[in-house]
Amino acid sequence: LLLGSTNSRLTGVAFRNAGGVFQDNIIRNVRFNSLSSVQEGVGFYLFNSDLSPAQDIQILNNTIQDFNKNGITLTSHEYWSPLTFTIQGNIITGVTPNSTIDQNGIQVELVNGVGTISGNTISSIALNNTGNSTLVANSIYVINTSVTTTGNTISGTQSGIYYFDGVGLISD
Repeated sequence: LLLGSTNSRLTGVAFRNAGGVFQDNIIRNVRFNSLSSVQEGVGFYLFNSDLSPAQDIQILNNTIQDFNKNGITLTSHEYWSPLTFTIQGNIITGVTPNSTIDQNGIQVELVNGVGTISGNTISSIALNNTGNSTLVANSIYVINTSVTTTGNTISGTQSGIYYFDGVGLISD
């Protein structure tokens, strides 16, 4: 995409209040002309703000690379309907090392969500944070969500898997 620095939202693919299957796609260059500290530039974005019905999303076997903020983001608010998800078999490659933005390969914040993150290959997610030690780039970042994380391959990253008030199994 590389749409310059005047866009307020940069998203490769977005689902809002929707479920379905997103499979076998290539998403690349969802960023400003150069990396920016603006919290935008997401390869795949899901936002659930619907009260019903419950949704299911499957994100399978995609390649997501050269993004500004996150490869995959799933988010909602605590009072929205439940969402189940599967994030499996994706190849996610960030821009590293960089000293501009704390990228995340996969970020999930679904208070009423439950799902699986498995068999993904995540690389080059790192922040040179010598000037600000509070920021961390995470390969898999789970917030307030019940997730089973298994069989992912993570390399060249600052932080592998980080659960922040999340629950679930982490294995392999």
